Amino acid sequence: MSTYEIERKFLMHFFDVLNFVKNLGVEYRSELLEQYYISSKTEPYARFRKKEARYYKTIKKGEGLVRQEIENQITMAEYESHRTAIIGRLITKTRYTFDYQNFTYELDSFSGSLTGLIYLEIEFADEEQAKEFELPKLFEQLLYREVTEESTFSNYALSTLPYIPSPTLSTMKLDAFSASSVVLVSTIERLIEEIERSRTLLEKNPHDVEALHNFRVAIRKVRAILGSFRGVMSKSVRKSTNTTLSQVMQQTNKKRDNDVAVMTFTQLRDESPKALREPITLILDFYQKREKKLTKKLAKLIGSDEVQDMLEMILAIKVEDRLFKKVANQPIILTALEVVKNHFDMIVKSGEKIDMSSDDNVYHKIRIAFKKLRYTLDLLTFMTDESKMELFLTDLKSIQTTLGDMHDIQIQRSEIEKIMLNFGENKEFTILLKNMDREEKKLKQQFLKDFKSFAHKKMSYDTLFFKKL
Repeated sequence: MSTYEIERKFLMHFFDVLNFVKNLGVEYRSELLEQYYISSKTEPYARFRKKEARYYKTIKKGEGLVRQEIENQITMAEYESHRTAIIGRLITKTRYTFDYQNFTYELDSFSGSLTGLIYLEIEFADEEQAKEFELPKLFEQLLYREVTEESTFSNYALSTLPYIPSPTLSTMKLDAFSASSVVLVSTIERLIEEIERSRTLLEKNPHDVEALHNFRVAIRKVRAILGSFRGVMSKSVRKSTNTTLSQVMQQTNKKRDNDVAVMTFTQLRDESPKALREPITLILDFYQKREKKLTKKLAKLIGSDEVQDMLEMILAIKVEDRLFKKVANQPIILTALEVVKNHFDMIVKSGEKIDMSSDDNVYHKIRIAFKKLRYTLDLLTFMTDESKMELFLTDLKSIQTTLGDMHDIQIQRSEIEKIMLNFGENKEFTILLKNMDREEKKLKQQFLKDFKSFAHKKMSYDTLFFKKL
């Protein structure tokens, strides 16, 4: 059957479509749609669609507001028979249809590799009605922009293009549809400013613990970004940059761990009974002597060509084809949701294997995984629901703190065991180690409890990106 389709299409921000239509208080229906395209000399744009248990073949001619549409119902066998000739990707989406103010609205929420895209489509009786139509204020905050005349955002283009180009008109303000490369470079530039600011403070005072912390965190965030978004960056650039960042980080790790040990054992000495103060003082003396050596090394490192080379290498990361793959031109929403999902899945899969008997290295790896997740989410805060993200980050930081405290105990215990080799067996040292073992056991129990809650949250990862309705 041949008809003319007069339709306007709008690209929407990412939001909870089901919750939205429920809150409207109108009757609606939802359908799972699966579709693909094939091409031949006689039918260059043939669409095959599965709508629940029904199957259709559609030929569309023309672009923009008015298009000719020839649609016929087909059998499942015919639908399946053309799969071998599919062009590009299979499209899957859920369509929510409802009537509002005398018009029928269709909200398409895409899934799979297109998760993050939502279209609103409205069909009209004639061109005049279509041109006079104004989108109700109901959609004002959810609308990104109209894409009726943009062929890039047709379903055929979504199926055939290797990546979905970013529709952002301006890069001055980041949003969910900014190109992935633009968001990454913008974030890296801000982190470079933090690294340089902290470096200046450390040059003046190598004992500045806060400046060292900020210096290390900024470097770790750059590393996390390069790792999390490796699918959009040039492998050679990412690898060389990460190697340099890693080398600088390794040289600052010992200084940070030593700073924590000095603070920990100073407090422990002041709070411990007399019997333990002498052995704790011996341990504290060891760390304080090491502190002087590490401070000199840090001062030398901060002013070194190595750090300067690192900064110049990171600054060289620009929005250029040689540094980014073509897929980096697509909206950050598509890239980010996949990255965050991969982080969640990996953490949950790894964490489910951890128990009280797991060794230190296993806990260390999941600690790093949680850090990378947090740094990735920090990058995406501009496109998230602030209240939901704040609640989630609070839980995330709590788990990180537990794992961080556990990591510090493991490092300090290892150092104490080395010191004991020089002093021989000592009752007080043994008591101190037992106390640390008890504290570590409590931290493991706390982590396992918090992780169970984290892994079984009803809120899925993508709800963090839902806009307030």
